[in-house]
Amino acid sequence: MEVVQPVPEQWCQSVNPLNVFIVGSDAYHMQSGLSSTYWGSRRDLGLISLLPSFQGEDGIEMQSENVARVHVRGGDGDGDPRDLVSVRNSMNQYRDVLQEMVQGADVNIICATLGDSFTSGVTPVISQISAQTGAVTIGLLALPHPDEGVKYMHHSKWSLEYTRPNLDALIMLPMDIIYNVFSGSAMTHTLGEHITQMMSRVLRGIIDIMVLPGFKSCPRPDDVAGFFRGAGEILVSCREVDYVPNGPYDAIHHCLRQPFHALRRYEGAQKVLVSVCCGEAGLPVEEYLRIGQFCRHELGNETDVVVGPFTSERRGEKPFVVVYGRDIIEKRRDGFDYPVAEMPPEKAPPRLPAYYRKYYGAARSILSHDVSNF
Repeated sequence: MEVVQPVPEQWCQSVNPLNVFIVGSDAYHMQSGLSSTYWGSRRDLGLISLLPSFQGEDGIEMQSENVARVHVRGGDGDGDPRDLVSVRNSMNQYRDVLQEMVQGADVNIICATLGDSFTSGVTPVISQISAQTGAVTIGLLALPHPDEGVKYMHHSKWSLEYTRPNLDALIMLPMDIIYNVFSGSAMTHTLGEHITQMMSRVLRGIIDIMVLPGFKSCPRPDDVAGFFRGAGEILVSCREVDYVPNGPYDAIHHCLRQPFHALRRYEGAQKVLVSVCCGEAGLPVEEYLRIGQFCRHELGNETDVVVGPFTSERRGEKPFVVVYGRDIIEKRRDGFDYPVAEMPPEKAPPRLPAYYRKYYGAARSILSHDVSNF
């Protein structure tokens, strides 16, 4: 019999305007990569990690007043995950408590790598819970590589089918494209660390621009939330800024030229949000201003470009740029629009079985007595 989980008293002390759900093993890597001080210093940010409970001990574990871990019965003692439906059913006992924990939030972000049964089964449930609260729901979802097999691809398609309708904005990171980004600059044993760092930067590009403003010209949290409200699929790219002459210019040029999508480009975007981490050492003002200037020059004045900086509290962190684009008009690589296919006018083929000849002949006889084709 399922036991209804109570809302932790620590969490009830305040309402977090921004909440992050990290599903599956990504929670361990991303949370450890950002350290506990990152989450602890952001009082308006709630972190909820959803992890499989292989030992059968499910429940909610509070690590601080705004950081919680939810252990879901999603596998057996050997670590083999259950099927998608069983994992989704295991989440039923947490629906009410999770909805109450994020009630009143402005933005909820769901971060998951789809493919395995646990993340693919839990993610649709979390998206539905967030949508029911009325918050702006953003999905940062990594799709499996084709080399992982048909089963993982099927799980991800199933999860997307039930997750997409509940999202305001969907940021997809196909692993086949991400692998190509790091080809030539990373070894296989460090590829996982690079992917985790890249996903955390795409996530921080939304979080930190809302809770850690850089200076007076930065956008307000309501403006950032409005950018993702009802946005649909978001085009995204990310690039680290090197401490070399024209480093920020090279980074934003790379982002606009090579987004994480095979067909879409920023030239067709109606709105573009550029999130700039200034790093521990900061950026020269003239170099920072070149980012917005280059975007307006490349995309044109018809594109609404918003550039927002935020500070970095991590020791030795280098600056990086994350670009988000919405309302994309899909274009070919050569820049031409896709042609619109026009269907020929419907008419009866000259040779049909007797039943269809009679049907079409009767329909035409209403307009004309000429049945010479039949």
